[in-house]
Amino acid sequence: GEKVVLCGHSAGGWLARAVLSDGGCKTCEMISALVTLGTPHYPGPMDMTRGALTYTSEKFPGSFLRSSGIAYITVAGDSVKGEQNAPSGDIKRRAYVSYELVCGNGNTFGDGCIPIEFSHLEDSTQITLSEVRHSVDTLDEWYGTLENVGRW
Repeated sequence: GEKVVLCGHSAGGWLARAVLSDGGCKTCEMISALVTLGTPHYPGPMDMTRGALTYTSEKFPGSFLRSSGIAYITVAGDSVKGEQNAPSGDIKRRAYVSYELVCGNGNTFGDGCIPIEFSHLEDSTQITLSEVRHSVDTLDEWYGTLENVGRW
């Protein structure tokens, strides 16, 4: 049969990566690529997954199955710079808090939830999109809009 492309958004991206990496030879026969959208690929200073992301990052680092023919494409957004002193409720303030939790640095760029540097895997095709947000509550700016899908 034909191979498929797995696509995961946010935690779905690293969970797909974990399942893919632990699948053995059959995985390479069935999957051609993994595309992740706004995925936190690294555990950061406080692994909020109770160790699951740390385990995945250590046991299956970077684009683990790339040498077996599986392509890895990581897509990040750079639409929001976190700002600690932004007004309460402002997207820049919410981004600061989220980035701080994810990577320990709130004063960086990302998609409003996940900072760019934690969205890209080593040895992956890395795509960073402007004007893209993490959440589906911003439907016209989300990774999955028809316009944005065409960009990755």
